[in-house]
Amino acid sequence: MIVDFLRYLESEPGILVFIVAFGIIPLAIVIYLVDTFLKAIGLRVFAEKMGTLFALPIGITWLAGFVLSMLFFASGVSSLKVLFILIGLFIICLIYSALNFNEMSGFIGDKNNSLQKLRKKS
Repeated sequence: MIVDFLRYLESEPGILVFIVAFGIIPLAIVIYLVDTFLKAIGLRVFAEKMGTLFALPIGITWLAGFVLSMLFFASGVSSLKVLFILIGLFIICLIYSALNFNEMSGFIGDKNNSLQKLRKKS
């Protein structure tokens, strides 16, 4: 099944650009369902930490991946090479997020607190 998908990507290079551009929509739905399920069974803190951990890699991979896939598609680079570049980008961003999790959590918490203060004032 995976081999067939990779062969399809190789034969139709424009599909990878489409998947990178619009694949975030089904991914967001899946993440929302998993998050809701984890919160329903009582793992709220775990769900929040996992959301913080995966938000940066997914966002960077989506934004940079779309630009990179468009550039590589226009240059005629093989879609499998682009796929491996995107997987590498996601893994590197995930490692960065995991290693700097405490700093990112503190930054996000500070921003949330300042937003809540602004909402209370208005």
